[in-house]
Amino acid sequence: MEEKNATLARQYRVFCFILLISATLILGMAVIPANAARKADVPQIVSATETSTKTESETTSPASADEADMKNTGNKIKLRAKSAATNLAPGTKININKADRAMLEKLPEIGQAKAKAIIAGRPYNTIEDVMKVKGIKGKTFDAIRDYIVVK
Repeated sequence: MEEKNATLARQYRVFCFILLISATLILGMAVIPANAARKADVPQIVSATETSTKTESETTSPASADEADMKNTGNKIKLRAKSAATNLAPGTKININKADRAMLEKLPEIGQAKAKAIIAGRPYNTIEDVMKVKGIKGKTFDAIRDYIVVK
């Protein structure tokens, strides 16, 4: 009986170790693309008719991930969701009345669902009109305000 308990305890420790290593690898991969996109040194200019072809591996290496982000597991999912916003260079403007879903998804905090909602709510007379879309209120609007136009 004692031998069986020792074997089970050993198997439990091995299982926990494998689980810990797997979780570390999976969570580590979720942070690296977000940091690589956020720390891109070369801004990209995106128009409504062309998309960016630059990959994250061309902008920075995975070794540039912040240690703080690696330790802070609570923000990893948020960083991953917001990483698409860094594809737009400051000063880039997207016409929300004409842009397709893929282009709208490049805006900060705009995913597939919000992009579809923006398209469904067209036309917009002012950029503030986009706040009528479900899910786009103060924080989201402040994040996209500098990147959108309605002309």
